[in-house]
Amino acid sequence: MKLKTLTLFLILFSTSISFAFWGSPINIKLPEPIEWSGFVPILIDLNKEVKNGDKLELYINNSLAMTIKPLSDVSLSRVSTRIRATENPTVADVKIRYADGSKDTGSASSSVESPYNVPSEGDSNKKYKLKAKNGKLRMLYLNNMGETSHLNRLELNTDKGLITVEFTPLMSGKDGSVYDSSFPESMRGRPMTGYFELEGNFNSAKLKASYSN
Repeated sequence: MKLKTLTLFLILFSTSISFAFWGSPINIKLPEPIEWSGFVPILIDLNKEVKNGDKLELYINNSLAMTIKPLSDVSLSRVSTRIRATENPTVADVKIRYADGSKDTGSASSSVESPYNVPSEGDSNKKYKLKAKNGKLRMLYLNNMGETSHLNRLELNTDKGLITVEFTPLMSGKDGSVYDSSFPESMRGRPMTGYFELEGNFNSAKLKASYSN
């Protein structure tokens, strides 16, 4: 299976974008309006790098969706992922607490016609596809991210140190949806999955551990 994550990510964005003001410490992009409520691409640009001792949290309508903690010599400058739009409007908030005690926040919102219903039943699927090169780490995961059981913690071992990532069911997961006729022919019929991408100062990475509750 070839990774075409950048193409998929750009296609999932509509031409209109909701974003925080550029020049702020955290800039967030969401498609406007949201068409695929279970697979909403979100792009988080960090004007101040997140490093060892810092913590980045992503909230969707005030509920925690993801937490990222870089360790050792790792520094992060961008996060891309897919979330679930469970309410209209969907509001994404990013909160960063730095090692020195200071904080930064960013916010963006978008409308969705049909909010997503998180699956009640989960699974323990730990299958994934990971690729890291030239400062970009990309990962597809096949867990369905249900309420009762879901992928909730990853430990990514890079050449600069460890990155821990924690998920809740507000993150996208494989639910049987496939790319339809609105996508390029080469993608049609393929399953839509959970996905995230980190950009930073590393050149290689391996999945050290994964946990499902």
